[in-house]
Amino acid sequence: MLFNAIVLAVLVGCAGANVQCNSCSSNNAIDCSTGQTCQGNYCIYERTTAQNGASTVMRSCASSSFFKYPDESMLQTVNQCERRSINGIDYAVEVCNTGSFCDTQCNTVSILYSSLSAILMPVLFLL
Repeated sequence: MLFNAIVLAVLVGCAGANVQCNSCSSNNAIDCSTGQTCQGNYCIYERTTAQNGASTVMRSCASSSFFKYPDESMLQTVNQCERRSINGIDYAVEVCNTGSFCDTQCNTVSILYSSLSAILMPVLFLL
């Protein structure tokens, strides 16, 4: 019975409508955008940051929600940004299917902006 539920969940997850996603890669950047797009069942965003600060960003499409890290572990979430550190490299990965160009949860710019806003707003009220 459990096996049937797992198979059904996988089939339902793969049977969704296609989403349109960015298709790009960039070195030493927070994000990438070339204007090129792809279509698939899922959008994938992957950012790696080494200890020296060098980063790589890749955006692409996939037919399934499976994502395997270099240490052979699997992505545990869908439609959320998952962050891990493996062998001194920080990974921020999102696999999503909530709509076209849905892979925005790991975008550092919006996270940084939200953090700065939370810090600066109380300071501005004091002035």
